[in-house]
Amino acid sequence: LSSDKQWIFDKLPEEAKKMPLTLAKPLMEPAVYLIQLGNDRLNFELWVWVDEKNQSQRPQEAVSAYLNLIEAQLKQAGIELA
Repeated sequence: LSSDKQWIFDKLPEEAKKMPLTLAKPLMEPAVYLIQLGNDRLNFELWVWVDEKNQSQRPQEAVSAYLNLIEAQLKQAGIELA
């Protein structure tokens, strides 16, 4: 679990930088934060600055794009979602 957690902190921000929606020169680099501890899970948030010129009029499309990125990266790393 510890190595998975470190992978999440390291890999997801790097992959988020590659997304067309992510601002090229943000005020703050993409980052992952551990926001909640549960009995059998850890909850994280990925924070990014979004380039408004590349964003659609619907914010949920941007959220969906980042969630798909996260799911694909976790699957590729062999990290299972509960």
